[in-house]
Amino acid sequence: MKFNTSAVIFSVRDVHASMNYYREKLGFREYFTFGDYGGMMIGDVEVHFAGPSIQSNRVTGESSVYIFCEGIDEYYHLLEATGAMIVDPIMSYPYGMRDFVVEDPDGNLITFGQQIDPEGRLIYKGNQ
Repeated sequence: MKFNTSAVIFSVRDVHASMNYYREKLGFREYFTFGDYGGMMIGDVEVHFAGPSIQSNRVTGESSVYIFCEGIDEYYHLLEATGAMIVDPIMSYPYGMRDFVVEDPDGNLITFGQQIDPEGRLIYKGNQ
């Protein structure tokens, strides 16, 4: 058996407003929309949005996702410039990651992180 990818699904108040935020503030691109459901991508990462008409027992704004990436510092500064809602600034942590947290308009949390070595240097896939 092989697993290829996944997508987080956020319950949101307005699919189009959410997709606009992810496009304008976070640099995602639109992948698809189908009624009150839509998807955005950045790299190979998918984030889906389910609007109020989609039956769900999930509470709007109480979800989160951790997105692993490279070039974390550059991306952080880009999001600062776009006015993204950064709730935890970029820092290196003893659990081996350098990351920061962004909140979307519904309160969902998106953490972006890059692995670091024991000396705090960023690890890139090519240098592991």
